[in-house]
Amino acid sequence: MFRVLETHARISRQIVLFSAFAALLTVPHDPARAITLTSKGGGVLLSGGIKPGDHIEFREFIAAANPRFIELNSGGGDITAAGEIGRTIRKKNLPTVVDASRSTCGSACTIIFASGATRHYVGAEKIQDGVGDMKRPGLGYHEANNFLASGKKGQSGAATGRVIDFYYEFGSGKASSIITKADWKHFYYLSSATALELGLATSTKRP
Repeated sequence: MFRVLETHARISRQIVLFSAFAALLTVPHDPARAITLTSKGGGVLLSGGIKPGDHIEFREFIAAANPRFIELNSGGGDITAAGEIGRTIRKKNLPTVVDASRSTCGSACTIIFASGATRHYVGAEKIQDGVGDMKRPGLGYHEANNFLASGKKGQSGAATGRVIDFYYEFGSGKASSIITKADWKHFYYLSSATALELGLATSTKRP
């Protein structure tokens, strides 16, 4: 009797261990997201790098938060995810905001900025048009990069074309003349005057 119970217990433990192992195989691992989404002052702040699949988290967060605007502080990341985040913003007719006194919106983040129903570039009075390193605040544009056939990361015409496609989709096609002004290791920063003149921004005040 004791031997039967012991055998049953051993089999039960094996089933539990196998089930746990199977769960690891069948449930996708969900590492910490690169983007951070925070409800703030009636809006949502998107900060950090943009990773593949982040648009799904963004869509779910926005559905629950129901914000009045989206504020951005990101150096960029995955082009497709950024475009899909932009499509969610445009579908919901939300304004986008970049506060250049403290935040950077560069590379793929500029796709998200372009998607805003209105686009608010605030605090950029001291920013001048020109190339700089990627650590400065403001709107920063550059040619896109990807892993090349050599296995190394480098400037990619195909990736740049994809970014430009999103600019046109969101009505900011004139950004295509800016994106080629800096290589992939730098940003071309825009003054508020230029952003307004090109229609990339619609206001220098908060929504």
